[in-house]
Amino acid sequence: LASGSVNAFSAPGGYILVTEGLLRMLDTEDELAAVLAHEVAHVVRQHHWKIIQKQQQASALVAKMQGNMKTSNELFTDMMTRGLDKSAEFEADRDAMILAANAGYDCTAIFSLLSKLEDLKGSSESSSLIFQTHPSPAQRMDELSSAVVPELDSCATPSPAAGRYQRYVKSDP
Repeated sequence: LASGSVNAFSAPGGYILVTEGLLRMLDTEDELAAVLAHEVAHVVRQHHWKIIQKQQQASALVAKMQGNMKTSNELFTDMMTRGLDKSAEFEADRDAMILAANAGYDCTAIFSLLSKLEDLKGSSESSSLIFQTHPSPAQRMDELSSAVVPELDSCATPSPAAGRYQRYVKSDP
């Protein structure tokens, strides 16, 4: 997305949107893989679809009481600005480590990503939405630390592709 905001979103159907602001913040392909794996985990677990279903049920109830119904656009906007509950974010973080490792990426790159987000906290308007819709990066790192098992430890090295990001993405003017 052509936005300086630091964020990524997934939507039902597997669409994943990443902002230019987030892409500029990343340093390696492993970090990009962590972002994408986190969003894929939301899609696979149907986190956003479950929210839409709950909102549609609530909207149907409101419509019966008030005689009007929210449009699909309003439901999507609500979903993006409210975010998921903390447990869904923690689950997507844990799944992201496994997905990244299975794809040959450094499964711990999510920690460097979260550390960068923690450094942004309170410093920029461009990162405000992610802090409204996600648990704090520190909370996420604490939660993830308990998920690291010996099998994942063996995948905690930069992938051979890690440096490509600098060459192909960051080098573009």
